Amino acid sequence: MRLIRFLRTTGTMNVLKMLRLAATCLLIFLSGCAHYQTPFTNYQGLTLSDQEVATVKESFWCRYCLQKIRKEDDTPIFELDPNKFSPPEFKLTPGRYRIYYVARHYNIPTVYRNDTLEFKAGHTYQVMSDWCYATSVITSFGGVCLRHKFYTQTVWIEDEATGEVLAGEKWY
Repeated sequence: MRLIRFLRTTGTMNVLKMLRLAATCLLIFLSGCAHYQTPFTNYQGLTLSDQEVATVKESFWCRYCLQKIRKEDDTPIFELDPNKFSPPEFKLTPGRYRIYYVARHYNIPTVYRNDTLEFKAGHTYQVMSDWCYATSVITSFGGVCLRHKFYTQTVWIEDEATGEVLAGEKWY
C-alpha cells in the first residue's frame, strides 16, 4: 500500500499505466497472429506425420500466391477466399494435384500459372516469386535485372530439399 501511495505522489504511476498498456497491446497483437498458423489439410480425422504427407508452403514474398488446389480429376481441395486469411502451409496426401498460383507485385503485370504436379510423401515444396523493377539493379533474391525485362515477374514451385524446380520459371 505504501508503494502505491509513493508512486502516486512521485508521478511514476503514469509510467506503470503506460507499461501496462504496452503489454496489453503486445498481447493483443500476438494473439491475433495465431489464427492462421494452422496448416490446411485435405484429410480429416487422421493424424499423419510429415513423412506421410507432402507439405506445400508459400514463401515470405509469395503470400497468397496459391489460389486453388484441385485433385487431378478436378475435385476442389482449396480455393482462396479473399475475405479470409490463407494458411501459410498445406499438408496434402501424396498424389497428383492441379495448382493455380499467381505472382502479384505492385505495378507489374500479374503472372498466372496452373500446373499439374506430383507431390511425394515426406517432401516440402515452396511456392516462390521474384520480380524486376526498372529502378532496381538487384531483384529480391539477388538475381540481376539485366538478364530480364524491366517490370516483369516470375513464379515457380520448387522442392525445398533438392532445389529442383517442378513448375514455373526460376530466374537464377
